[in-house]
Amino acid sequence: MIPRLSAGTLAGLLIPLFTYGPYFVAAAAIAWAAFAEMVLIAAALLCLAPMWLLMRRQRIREGGLTFGRAFATGLGITCVAAAVTGAATWGVYAFTGGVVPQAVHDAYQLQLRTGGGSGAAVDAGLADLAELRPLLFDPVVQALGTLVTVLAAGTVESLLGAWALRAPARMRRR
Repeated sequence: MIPRLSAGTLAGLLIPLFTYGPYFVAAAAIAWAAFAEMVLIAAALLCLAPMWLLMRRQRIREGGLTFGRAFATGLGITCVAAAVTGAATWGVYAFTGGVVPQAVHDAYQLQLRTGGGSGAAVDAGLADLAELRPLLFDPVVQALGTLVTVLAAGTVESLLGAWALRAPARMRRR
């Protein structure tokens, strides 16, 4: 249980560091905000990768590991990481005074304007963005979105890890 908490907490702290760290270095640059979502997913996959090592250690220590136990280990780490990342995201959005969400909003506007769409499509996209603006500035909504993103990425990674590290069929029959 403790290794799951430790690994999940470490991943949960590293994911927002990779996601929001460049913001603090680049001082709210629009270029950062344009890649923030991709960085979040990549950071989640990268920071949750040590769960494979924990599953592997558990398999060696126990002399085998079923798919269910490996998946439970990975999902436990993922849940802790998602909760910590969600809390960190809430903190960043709540305590930066709207500067982070404004950078994200400006990046979306820039993408719409330079995306090569027709004038009507750009206007419709900007109208939709204006309608969604309150959600971009809501720390709770952003924290939940980040939590769900990390949970989804970690669940997929847990499934792959459990499948790769499952016990051979002859061990399960014993």
